[in-house]
Amino acid sequence: MVRELVGEVVGMSPYERKMLDMLKTGGAGAEKRMYKYAKRKLGTHKRAQKKREMIKDTYGKIRAKAAMA
Repeated sequence: MVRELVGEVVGMSPYERKMLDMLKTGGAGAEKRMYKYAKRKLGTHKRAQKKREMIKDTYGKIRAKAAMA
């Protein structure tokens, strides 16, 4: 709950925004590139996977909001 609140107030960090751009511009290997970038930044496999899924969920929410408007 605290992480969600901080995320709403502060926004995304620069590396998270870069991962989101990777997903937007995408292509076939976007998720793999996102994972590799996250692993380099965060250090572990588990953290990188979790962050990649978080960014994908965020992007899905952004697209859903845009589709409604």
